Amino acid sequence: MIVLFLYLSCFPKTDRTSRQVLQNEPIPSSKSLDKTGAETPRAPAEAPAEYQTLQTIIPGSSNSLSGTDLTLKERLNRIEKQKEPGGPRFESYFPNLHDSLASLEFDLFNPEDGSIVTDLIPTDIDSIYMFEGNKSCRVPEFKLIPQKKEMRRPLDLGIILDHSGSMGEERAHMLQDAVAQSLKLKKRSDQISLYKFDKRTQKLIVSKDYPTLYNMLVPTDGLMGFGWATAIEDSILGGIEDLSSSAYENKALVLFTDGRENASKRGYHILDILNYARNYYVHIITVGFGDDIDEPYLKKISAETGAFYYRIYRKEEFYSLFSNIFLRINHAYRIDFAPCLFGERVRVRTKINLDGLPYESEVLFRIPPKKGKGIEMNVLFEHDKATIQEGYHKDIKNLVSLMKDNPSMRVELTGHTDDTGEESYNQKLSKRRAESIKNYMMQNGIESERIETIGMGEKEPLFSNDTEENKRRNRRTEVRVLSP
Repeated sequence: MIVLFLYLSCFPKTDRTSRQVLQNEPIPSSKSLDKTGAETPRAPAEAPAEYQTLQTIIPGSSNSLSGTDLTLKERLNRIEKQKEPGGPRFESYFPNLHDSLASLEFDLFNPEDGSIVTDLIPTDIDSIYMFEGNKSCRVPEFKLIPQKKEMRRPLDLGIILDHSGSMGEERAHMLQDAVAQSLKLKKRSDQISLYKFDKRTQKLIVSKDYPTLYNMLVPTDGLMGFGWATAIEDSILGGIEDLSSSAYENKALVLFTDGRENASKRGYHILDILNYARNYYVHIITVGFGDDIDEPYLKKISAETGAFYYRIYRKEEFYSLFSNIFLRINHAYRIDFAPCLFGERVRVRTKINLDGLPYESEVLFRIPPKKGKGIEMNVLFEHDKATIQEGYHKDIKNLVSLMKDNPSMRVELTGHTDDTGEESYNQKLSKRRAESIKNYMMQNGIESERIETIGMGEKEPLFSNDTEENKRRNRRTEVRVLSP
């Protein structure tokens, strides 16, 4: 694919046997391969003593947090205060950037009992901060969107299934059947691609139609045509390559493996592959099955691409696993917000508070300062004033620092007002507000010719001007990149 070559050609290919993987462990030995190079079936894994079998989410039933015995928050309190095993896990994932609007998804999910929170409200969100290096800012405004399957954005999802020899015939049959059964949970407009891999990767089908997808997997065929070594990185790269040209806003892969990378031939370092995924907002959910996986490696793949990780030990969990992946996506919350920070590796930290119980989660964003991209400056003004309040100096200095790091970068500052007063006066006032920020940036070392200013007056409010608080929020400033 041309786009793949153009992006990855700037990275040198490396010898698989000499390069280091993410956690700097040695390449696995070939002792699990027979004389032909095929992997031999692995014995059933021994789960740790504290391990609890993954349970299927059943929204609205007695084993979910939306059951009738306890309210959601009562049950969360009980789990926390009684220090029961497990408990809800707050995870944010699927970071996306469309034009100048960012979004992430999250859930409060308990894998031990299949429970998932379904009654959050905006006031449960305590704060959202963005960090990169020594720069940080608080996201001033956001929108919390509860998602149901029928309402959420369609997903382009690739499911990549390990069919190396260590899986064995029985587990391969069960894996195919479990995926086939779970696909009935997809949204009708979701597009699904199915892959099998061992030392090579085969794309089986791409379709939106559930019966067509089901019939590709059932009747199951076990390891027919497969059974060799494990080329994890080549399989990931193939999936990213396909999704990079997708017209869908939401794109993800599910990687299921029971082993370690030992057979990829394309020669690109895993970190370069993950950067490629991040450039196209392809999120990789990873699943490690059994006791001979490379867990730090799989966790890093999911964390770097803004997704989540599962570890399971029993083949009977295949059905709960794939059902849970779809159900979590179908019942996730989405937060839309205007980013307040540019950067290649921006961490977005979301804090929620449920009846005094704090939960916190981070996800990695890529928000490059590309031409046309914009962010909210998180600089608000008092009524009828263009004076910058001292508390906003830090936010402006974040932009100053970025422009010093990128000496060819030019920006446009746009000032706004509420609807109080005459429209012509407000247009001039908004322009003065943008000029105030420009002057402050010039005082801190940025040349005048690198900053343009405009005033939009009251024409582009983010909020209806029906309360004093909303009017305050509309007295804002935004920045747009003219050239990076």
